[in-house]
Amino acid sequence: MFCFLFLSFCFCSLESSCVTSQCCKYLSSAVFAKHSVLTALQLRGNNLEDEGMRLLCEGLRNPNCKLQILEVESCGLTTKGCEFLSLTLSSEYSQLQELDLESNTLKDSGAIWLCEGIRSPHCKLHRLRLAFCQLTHECCKSFSSALSVEHSLLMELELEGNELGDEGVNLLCEGLRKPNCKLEKLWLDKCGLTSGCCGDLSSALCTEHSRLTELHLGDNKLANSGVQLLCKGLRSLNCKLERLRLWSCGLTSKCCESLLSALCAEHSNLTVLDLTENNLTDAGARLLCEALRNPNCKLEKSAASLNKISLPLFHSQSQERKSKTKSDTVTVMEISANYLPTHFSQSSSTVCAGPSNMMKDSFRQMIPRLPVSEMTFLYIA
Repeated sequence: MFCFLFLSFCFCSLESSCVTSQCCKYLSSAVFAKHSVLTALQLRGNNLEDEGMRLLCEGLRNPNCKLQILEVESCGLTTKGCEFLSLTLSSEYSQLQELDLESNTLKDSGAIWLCEGIRSPHCKLHRLRLAFCQLTHECCKSFSSALSVEHSLLMELELEGNELGDEGVNLLCEGLRKPNCKLEKLWLDKCGLTSGCCGDLSSALCTEHSRLTELHLGDNKLANSGVQLLCKGLRSLNCKLERLRLWSCGLTSKCCESLLSALCAEHSNLTVLDLTENNLTDAGARLLCEALRNPNCKLEKSAASLNKISLPLFHSQSQERKSKTKSDTVTVMEISANYLPTHFSQSSSTVCAGPSNMMKDSFRQMIPRLPVSEMTFLYIA
């Protein structure tokens, strides 16, 4: 009876439901039942292990299976489970488009198996999550190869929390520079990176066929020199990047001149910039505010929490900006956990400038209810 429930649902979540490998035989028969309409199955937090994945994959390779999204985060999988998944991705009947394998002990050998499946002309995978899977630079050549194949459809790749290092990212960039690469979003937070990989990342952003629109580099030791290299790529006519996350990267005001130049470039596409948990201080924030006043800057949201920035700076910048609004776009700057005096909530109207009265009124109503130590926003338009 349990299996037949799947036949009439497109999405099923069994997260942390004590599902084991013994249940997977029944799950497998449910996903390939002739009249099943199930397209998304969430199994994270269950002890499926490799045997459970083997049984599931038998169903995924069946011509009747319509499953497109499979989430098996924290399911006790290892390299062997990836071998079964690789065979599934290579199957002409597989419909899998999104695969979440976060927090499994896959290691490099498991990732290499997955890449073999991705290289198959039958693979339809668009999104792959491999955060915290104990990967190193040893698997990055395989990823580069998988991204380079003509029929690759992979557009989103999450590698957060793996010790890839500069060597691994430099290998990845070889694939990113290839004309067949279709990757649009790349997560590399907490990957043990330094400025040593930023030249190659910048080069990848500069390539004519680059499709990257979102890049996450948080909690890496990029330092000012790394961001200055990245900004060379951001200034390129070919760069399509719209979102850049640089939280906790050891930055100071010294890199803000380069960021200013990149944000003010006529062809800049950057709309979201996260600089949380750095040490920009007022000097860096002043340069960022200068970028916001430039008509070429397309920034819509900037996060600068925990950066030792004082409110008087933003007050003076917003007052100057009142007479220089460039468009109907409202820019949001998050400035939580900076040096904000307690009277900030009472003076919020003095730092709100912009064409949207409704947005300003909403902001004024919101601020008094929030402690100053919590999230605070400035609308600078």
